[in-house]
Amino acid sequence: MNILVVNDDGIMSPGIEVLRSFFLRHGEHVLTVAPATNQSGRSGAITLSEPLDVLNRGENRWAVTGTPVDSVRVALTYLGYQPDLIASGINHGSNLADDVYASGTVGAAHFGCLHGIPAIALSAASEQWSWTGRVLERHWPIIRSASESALGVLNVNFPAHGGLAIAHAPLAPARHRDELLSVEKTSIGHRITLQSVAERDPSTIDPKTDLHFVQSGLVTLTDLALSSTFFAPNRLATRA
Repeated sequence: MNILVVNDDGIMSPGIEVLRSFFLRHGEHVLTVAPATNQSGRSGAITLSEPLDVLNRGENRWAVTGTPVDSVRVALTYLGYQPDLIASGINHGSNLADDVYASGTVGAAHFGCLHGIPAIALSAASEQWSWTGRVLERHWPIIRSASESALGVLNVNFPAHGGLAIAHAPLAPARHRDELLSVEKTSIGHRITLQSVAERDPSTIDPKTDLHFVQSGLVTLTDLALSSTFFAPNRLATRA
């Protein structure tokens, strides 16, 4: 099976190496194409007005001076790769609730899914990368099966503890607000600093949502086509 591995944390992140190594151990053909620098929070952004540098970083490993979606575009066009699966991650930090709308990890997977390629976005709540790799190994057959039946991106979140069981869950309601940190007057206007803050009280989290299950120590799977606008019309058409 041909697998395209991408992320938003950048080509040098430990999470993408965990994912790449996992697939290589299982005998898959892996092409890794990822941003040259951290591109977290870029969602589905693409570069239109500037050229992209494509930098070789070893056998079947390429860095792109652009966004996560740019990395997928480079893999499909310039490198001519035809993946059977796009695996995006493993992201440092969970992508739950409204996180998915800003996530470059999810954005890269969604771009592939819109082109009819099954896609998985994977995120981890902690930096225990060896442990996360073992949890992935344990549950991969279920994750792979769920990705094949998903109508859109399959969003996978590994908890910071537990990891012995899997839960299927919808996205939790929005939980972030923007906080104005600073305002500075400039010669042409104002320069402001905004910070997104998670404000939901853990005691009020709906127990049937992704946020609750991950905090409870469960590997959580969400078909984003059933929980949001991250649908994949090409994949829907093939099932008609």
